[in-house]
Amino acid sequence: MKRLVNSKRCIVPAKGYYEWQKLADGTKQPFYITPKYETVFSFAGLWDEWQSPSGEVINSFTIITTTPNKEMAEIHNRMPAILSTEQMEVWLSPLELTQSQADDILRPLPDDSLEIVRVSKDVNNPRNNRENLIYPLED
Repeated sequence: MKRLVNSKRCIVPAKGYYEWQKLADGTKQPFYITPKYETVFSFAGLWDEWQSPSGEVINSFTIITTTPNKEMAEIHNRMPAILSTEQMEVWLSPLELTQSQADDILRPLPDDSLEIVRVSKDVNNPRNNRENLIYPLED
Protein backbone atom coordinates (compact mmCIF):
# COMPACT_ATOMS: atom_id res chain seq x y z
CA MET A 1 0.00 0.00 0.00
CA LYS A 2 2.88 2.40 0.74
CA ARG A 3 3.92 2.12 -2.93
CA LEU A 4 0.45 3.27 -4.01
CA VAL A 5 0.28 6.11 -1.46
CA ASN A 6 3.61 7.40 -2.68
CA SER A 7 2.94 7.19 -6.41
CA LYS A 8 -0.68 6.44 -7.37
CA ARG A 9 -2.95 8.80 -5.49
CA CYS A 10 -6.19 9.95 -7.10
CA ILE A 11 -9.44 11.64 -6.19
CA VAL A 12 -12.90 10.22 -6.74
CA PRO A 13 -15.50 12.98 -7.24
CA ALA A 14 -19.01 12.44 -5.88
CA LYS A 15 -22.21 14.19 -4.89
CA GLY A 16 -22.99 11.71 -2.11
CA TYR A 17 -22.64 8.12 -1.01
CA TYR A 18 -24.61 5.36 0.67
CA GLU A 19 -23.85 3.61 3.92
CA TRP A 20 -25.84 0.90 5.68
CA GLN A 21 -26.62 0.62 9.37
CA LYS A 22 -27.15 -2.86 10.74
CA LEU A 23 -30.39 -2.94 12.73
CA ALA A 24 -31.23 -5.08 15.77
CA ASP A 25 -33.34 -7.44 13.62
CA GLY A 26 -30.34 -8.14 11.35
CA THR A 27 -31.60 -6.07 8.41
CA LYS A 28 -29.70 -3.08 7.09
CA GLN A 29 -31.05 0.44 6.71
CA PRO A 30 -29.44 2.53 3.93
CA PHE A 31 -28.57 6.19 4.37
CA TYR A 32 -27.57 8.75 1.76
CA ILE A 33 -24.75 11.00 2.96
CA THR A 34 -23.48 14.33 1.67
CA PRO A 35 -21.27 17.03 3.18
CA LYS A 36 -23.45 19.92 4.42
CA TYR A 37 -21.38 22.65 2.81
CA GLU A 38 -20.42 21.20 -0.58
CA THR A 39 -22.42 20.08 -3.61
CA VAL A 40 -19.57 18.09 -5.14
CA PHE A 41 -16.68 16.68 -3.14
CA SER A 42 -13.85 14.20 -3.54
CA PHE A 43 -12.79 11.03 -1.80
CA ALA A 44 -9.10 10.22 -1.33
CA GLY A 45 -8.32 7.28 -3.59
CA LEU A 46 -5.56 5.07 -4.88
CA TRP A 47 -5.32 3.61 -8.36
CA ASP A 48 -3.34 0.80 -9.90
CA GLU A 49 -2.87 -1.06 -13.14
CA TRP A 50 -2.26 -4.78 -13.11
CA GLN A 51 -2.38 -7.76 -15.42
CA SER A 52 -4.91 -10.56 -14.97
CA PRO A 53 -3.85 -14.21 -15.32
CA SER A 54 -5.30 -14.13 -18.86
CA GLY A 55 -3.06 -11.17 -19.77
CA GLU A 56 -5.76 -8.49 -19.70
CA VAL A 57 -4.63 -5.11 -18.32
CA ILE A 58 -6.92 -4.08 -15.48
CA ASN A 59 -7.20 -0.50 -14.22
CA SER A 60 -8.67 -0.28 -10.73
CA PHE A 61 -9.08 2.14 -7.86
CA THR A 62 -10.11 2.13 -4.24
CA ILE A 63 -11.54 4.76 -1.92
CA ILE A 64 -9.63 5.16 1.33
CA THR A 65 -11.66 4.91 4.52
CA THR A 66 -10.95 6.31 7.95
CA THR A 67 -12.50 6.30 11.41
CA PRO A 68 -15.99 7.80 11.53
CA ASN A 69 -16.82 11.24 12.86
CA LYS A 70 -19.54 11.59 15.53
CA GLU A 71 -22.60 11.34 13.29
CA MET A 72 -21.20 8.56 11.10
CA ALA A 73 -20.22 6.49 14.16
CA GLU A 74 -23.94 6.04 14.85
CA ILE A 75 -24.32 4.34 11.46
CA HIS A 76 -21.03 2.60 10.65
CA ASN A 77 -17.53 1.98 12.01
CA ARG A 78 -15.79 3.73 9.11
CA MET A 79 -16.28 6.50 6.58
CA PRO A 80 -14.54 7.56 3.36
CA ALA A 81 -11.72 10.07 3.61
CA ILE A 82 -13.35 13.20 2.13
CA LEU A 83 -10.91 15.89 1.01
CA SER A 84 -11.10 19.67 1.23
CA THR A 85 -9.85 21.69 -1.74
CA GLU A 86 -6.54 22.31 0.03
CA GLN A 87 -6.16 18.63 0.89
CA MET A 88 -6.86 17.67 -2.75
CA GLU A 89 -3.92 19.79 -3.89
CA VAL A 90 -1.57 18.08 -1.43
CA TRP A 91 -3.02 14.61 -2.15
CA LEU A 92 -2.54 15.03 -5.91
CA SER A 93 0.96 16.51 -5.58
CA PRO A 94 3.63 14.33 -7.21
CA LEU A 95 5.73 14.61 -4.04
CA GLU A 96 5.85 11.82 -1.47
CA LEU A 97 3.72 12.54 1.58
CA THR A 98 5.13 12.52 5.06
CA GLN A 99 3.29 10.40 7.62
CA SER A 100 2.07 13.62 9.24
CA GLN A 101 0.65 14.90 5.94
CA ALA A 102 -1.08 11.58 5.22
CA ASP A 103 -2.56 11.48 8.75
CA ASP A 104 -3.84 15.04 8.36
CA ILE A 105 -5.46 14.35 4.99
CA LEU A 106 -6.96 10.96 5.82
CA ARG A 107 -8.80 12.00 8.96
CA PRO A 108 -12.59 12.08 9.27
CA LEU A 109 -14.53 15.23 8.46
CA PRO A 110 -15.27 17.42 11.48
CA ASP A 111 -18.34 16.51 13.54
CA ASP A 112 -21.66 17.96 12.38
CA SER A 113 -20.47 18.45 8.79
CA LEU A 114 -22.55 15.70 7.16
CA GLU A 115 -26.14 15.59 6.00
CA ILE A 116 -27.38 12.05 6.62
CA VAL A 117 -30.82 10.93 5.47
CA ARG A 118 -32.56 7.58 5.76
CA VAL A 119 -33.50 6.32 2.27
CA SER A 120 -35.54 3.51 0.75
CA LYS A 121 -34.26 -0.05 0.99
CA ASP A 122 -34.87 -0.17 -2.79
CA VAL A 123 -31.27 1.05 -3.06
CA ASN A 124 -30.21 -2.47 -1.97
CA ASN A 125 -31.17 -3.88 -5.38
CA PRO A 126 -28.74 -3.00 -8.21
CA ARG A 127 -31.60 -3.18 -10.74
CA ASN A 128 -33.05 -0.08 -9.11
CA ASN A 129 -31.42 2.99 -10.61
CA ARG A 130 -33.74 5.89 -9.97
CA GLU A 131 -33.10 9.45 -8.87
CA ASN A 132 -35.53 9.15 -5.98
CA LEU A 133 -33.25 6.61 -4.24
CA ILE A 134 -31.39 9.56 -2.69
CA TYR A 135 -34.57 11.19 -1.35
CA PRO A 136 -35.24 11.01 2.39
CA LEU A 137 -37.89 8.57 3.56
CA GLU A 138 -40.99 10.15 4.97
CA ASP A 139 -41.63 9.02 8.53
